Amino acid sequence: ETNVTNEKYPLVISLHGGTTLTDHYFAPFIVNDEQQGIDYPCVFFSPNNSNKTFNKDNAQWIRDVINNMIEDSSYRIDVNRIYIIGFSMGGHGTTYITQDLYDDYGHMPAAIIPSGGGEYSYMSSPELRNNTSMWTHYGLAGDYSQESDYNDAKTYNSTAVETVENDSVTYTNWAGTYTHQRETLTLTRSDGIEI
Repeated sequence: ETNVTNEKYPLVISLHGGTTLTDHYFAPFIVNDEQQGIDYPCVFFSPNNSNKTFNKDNAQWIRDVINNMIEDSSYRIDVNRIYIIGFSMGGHGTTYITQDLYDDYGHMPAAIIPSGGGEYSYMSSPELRNNTSMWTHYGLAGDYSQESDYNDAKTYNSTAVETVENDSVTYTNWAGTYTHQRETLTLTRSDGIEI
């Protein structure tokens, strides 16, 4: 016997980078606590966009699928807990999809997590700027620096205060144990929200 619940689930949208394109389409599914002890049940959607960008011109079908999931009561999505994460091309996609979902359907994600990309100037709506939290990840040194994207984030959030923290991280993989020094820059808005 299956227990029927009216519980609503957060929607987590994961956007891939430009080098991970395949011909596969990943349909949305519910991740719940019965699957490998997941602590935070959610509806997870990871679209594959072979158009090589998530901007307004090339990702309309993705926004349509997201809107259809939100509007379809069988998914039981909590519209106050929509989260968009992305890496590289998908990092840029987090800002594109966020602004376009708002423009097209009035949906406002609770948070976006761009990693290695993000066109913050594209998120022009003051409502999004004030109500969507951001947690950004960039590499500012090495062969593939994203310093320009980080500076764009700072410009977009011009009143945020930047703090610096230095520490080290140790990890082990098949080739050995490694320790790296790292510098973490954090932008904090005047309302206390960390970007």
